[in-house]
Amino acid sequence: MMEYEVQRRNRKTIGLSIERDGALIVKAPFFVSRTEIEAVVKRKEDWIYRKREEIILNKEKYPTITYIDGQRVFYLGKPYEIVGNGDKDTIFLSKDKIVLPAKHVDRQWALKEWYILQANIELGRRVAHFEIVTGLKAVSIKITNARRQWGSCSADKNIHFSWRLVMCPPDIIDYVVLHEMIHLIYLNHSKDFYREMERYMPDYRQRKRWLVENRYIIGMID
Repeated sequence: MMEYEVQRRNRKTIGLSIERDGALIVKAPFFVSRTEIEAVVKRKEDWIYRKREEIILNKEKYPTITYIDGQRVFYLGKPYEIVGNGDKDTIFLSKDKIVLPAKHVDRQWALKEWYILQANIELGRRVAHFEIVTGLKAVSIKITNARRQWGSCSADKNIHFSWRLVMCPPDIIDYVVLHEMIHLIYLNHSKDFYREMERYMPDYRQRKRWLVENRYIIGMID
């Protein structure tokens, strides 16, 4: 029997999830026995192995960087190579490269600060666009350091976006922005919610699929 961690929850069914490191998490109701859990894990073995293989492939495609020259990162869906910048202390794009500050500057901090700045610019621009298109407006828009969620919308109409979203292509950014803005009127994922998504973005399913297939891009930068 494969190893797994059981997390007891106030829920009705058993759910399985695979973490980025390949660990299997079983979320189970309090009343379910260990025997029942093991039976579900056994029944889902093929799915578990497929998901773990998918994780390996995605981690190869989107490895967590260590901020050394030659590594690849993404900005607006395009790959850029990290290179040093001699004695300069600012970051800038140069063709297919993101040129980082001098070696004595904390590269991790500098790159994250640059991404946060770009996220404020790009997401502010896209939110403004969809405010005009939909007539919807959030109470506030905040950029966060989230590593598991691209965006979220609260019941009090505050929207949060991870700065990591600017690593994705522009059409994917638009999908996430519209998704969270539609939550201003539908906090669930009901038929009405998706009907509204399709009204403004007929190809939202394809964009959603890209996000699922490339979700490990969110973990490239610590």
